[in-house]
Amino acid sequence: MSDRYKNPNPDHTFERREARMETAAKWKAKGLRFLRYLSTRKMECWGFFAAGFFIATIF
Repeated sequence: MSDRYKNPNPDHTFERREARMETAAKWKAKGLRFLRYLSTRKMECWGFFAAGFFIATIF
């Protein structure tokens, strides 16, 4: 097997995978917090959020 295919630091891939999982968990927590925030708002707030999201997708 060629040396370029050998992993010189096997822990490096584990650290990278762990960091990716932590980042995903943080984004999930932020998303849930945002949904919880929106669920406490009146319907007008949802309308402005939807309109802003729609305009952002156009531009």
